[in-house]
Formats: sequence, structure tokens, C-alpha cells
Amino acid sequence: IEDGPTESLYTETVTVLSSSGQRAANIELNPNPVAGEGPVAFRVQAGSQGGVFRIYTVSGELVRRLDFAGDNASWDLKDRTGSPVSAGLYLVLAEIKLAGGSQARAIARLVSIR
Repeated sequence: IEDGPTESLYTETVTVLSSSGQRAANIELNPNPVAGEGPVAFRVQAGSQGGVFRIYTVSGELVRRLDFAGDNASWDLKDRTGSPVSAGLYLVLAEIKLAGGSQARAIARLVSIR
């Protein structure tokens, strides 16, 4: 966020509580908000065994699916067709495989500024 000669970076972590029997987890998005063409780094808890990130518009349209191994991934701010996404608010949902075979879910908000 630009404020005169000073720039600030805001990073947000959102925790989702689940009643479905699956564990809740955190997603760290960096940078957030993101300006320009990205990329945005996604990170989940250390020791994760991979999973999938799904990025949605606030109206519920699937923008992109990112399968990942380990505990991180990167998004180039492009949709499924390879076109740059518009400025706006996006929801990032993660399904994470944990050690021992259990799974966790998480959700975070990402702001794209053009």
C-alpha cells in the first residue's frame, strides 16, 4: 500500500474452524495485497505433504487450481486460460495433506491491485 513516500506491506493469515472432523489450518499469503503481475507465495504449515489451492472470485467463480507438493506454492495471478486476473478480492481455499494421512482445510483472502 503506498502512502506518499512510505510503502507498507500487509500480510494476513486467516484460520478457519471446521466442524466436519477435518483439522483447520492457516494459509500465509505474501505479498498481500499484491500489485502488478505477482507472483504470490502461498505457504501452509511446515511438514505438510501437499494438497490443492483453489482460487475463487467473491462471486464463487473458480479462477485457478494449483496442486502443490510440500508446504508452499506460487500463483502468477493468471486464470485457468492463462489470462491475467482483474484487480479485486479473491478467496484462496486449501485442502492440505498432513503427515499421518489426515487432512486440513483453510481459507484466506487475497487482494490484487492493478
